[in-house]
Amino acid sequence: MASAQSRGPGGSVMVGGARVSWIWPGSQRCGAPRPASLPPGSAVGVVFFLHGRGNRAADMITHAAAAAELGLLAVFADQANHGARELSPFNNRAWEQENWAHACDMYGQMVQAANELSLQIGLLPALLDVAFKRVAVVGISQGGHAALLAATAEPRIDVCVAIIGSADYEQNLRSRYERLCNLFAKEGRPNVPTFESLFPAGLAKLVASFDPIRNGARLAAGTRPILMLNGGNDALVPKEGNVALVEQIAPLYEAAGVPSHLRCVIFPDAGHEVTADMQLEVRDWLGVHMRQQQ
Repeated sequence: MASAQSRGPGGSVMVGGARVSWIWPGSQRCGAPRPASLPPGSAVGVVFFLHGRGNRAADMITHAAAAAELGLLAVFADQANHGARELSPFNNRAWEQENWAHACDMYGQMVQAANELSLQIGLLPALLDVAFKRVAVVGISQGGHAALLAATAEPRIDVCVAIIGSADYEQNLRSRYERLCNLFAKEGRPNVPTFESLFPAGLAKLVASFDPIRNGARLAAGTRPILMLNGGNDALVPKEGNVALVEQIAPLYEAAGVPSHLRCVIFPDAGHEVTADMQLEVRDWLGVHMRQQQ
């Protein structure tokens, strides 16, 4: 078998048509040689990082390196229509930039990210010659939405972290629609599109099937550790979706005797941003929960 390092440039492999990169445990950079302490066939904890809308895989390197310092394999890739996979910049725009398909575009990318993550969980052990003993997903913004979606659908995910993401897609988009209406009013523009035209019935049906807020028990299966971090002044992704999710599933964690496995932290002064305190929360969460049952 060819070594993982020979399968792609700079520590990357192709998985289902997407180039996936990684940082080995204990390393600080993508493309570093496989450490001698991790011989072929070794079991390792892995963290998958999902970037936000308008970003790319390279934006996850700092976060991935921090996870590698914890002795974890850190994996990241360009999401659909982003980075090297970008086909249409217009379809990454929002309603304010007159992309009236924004709600469908973003949800489609999120569902695809969740599906691709499942494939990577299945195939990367073969490509890197490792065994995953514990799996985490960490997402930021759109990647945070996708992380919660993935954990809802994928029982092999042991730990989920959503940073400035939301468990309630429709609530999030209704908030954005209010901003759109305010923009139209401010600019004196008539005929604002209706919410129903921007969030059509077919999308609503898909969201009802997949969204975490509609499937709380599935997300909380096994009372897996879930960390959600939001800014109190975030106008793009309001905190209310995650607060509502906690209210819904907290009794499941309390009944199982592990209420500390569910944590939602609101940073009052933060907007739509990843703060240093948020990064510390993530590091501590991974440090505790990715070492459990190993």
